[in-house]
Amino acid sequence: MSNDELKVFLKYLFAFLWLAAWDGAWLIGMTLGLAFSGNPDASSPLEWVQFGLTISPLLLIGALPIVILLRNRSKQTAKKNSPGESDW
Repeated sequence: MSNDELKVFLKYLFAFLWLAAWDGAWLIGMTLGLAFSGNPDASSPLEWVQFGLTISPLLLIGALPIVILLRNRSKQTAKKNSPGESDW
């Protein structure tokens, strides 16, 4: 793996982990908000956890085509440019 490929891989890995962390923070925030709201009509925190565990993988899987398209685009751009003129 070349140095440029490693940089691109690390950027996509960081973006993937950032999305996963944001999704986890949203789930924790919603769960705590419902747990301490005192509203008896609100969904239980367990339902929000189940919802989050269901939707989180779907959001991450949904992001994969975007990552693949961006990766292919960056490869095409790298082929057009000289090694020193990469977009990254």
